[in-house]
Amino acid sequence: MAIKKTLGQFLKEKRLAVKLSQAEVSGHFGYSTPQFISNWERDVSAPPVDILKKIAALYGISGDEMLEMMINQKVQEITKDMRRKFYGR
Repeated sequence: MAIKKTLGQFLKEKRLAVKLSQAEVSGHFGYSTPQFISNWERDVSAPPVDILKKIAALYGISGDEMLEMMINQKVQEITKDMRRKFYGR
């Protein structure tokens, strides 16, 4: 099974496509530091769904594209967890 793009990679790619810095995005959402954006893009954490909707609007991502990315991310997480449980690795 091929590794698909993570949500963080997707968000970084889309942010760069619209030529915004992490600091600009964090300021747009009222965060005091770009660390939140960095953590999302490195898959350390994920933005809340309400923020994902706002990110989609800011980055010009269609709702369907964002929803599909979120579903793919969950499928990857579940698959990894089930493999770990099934195979013990």
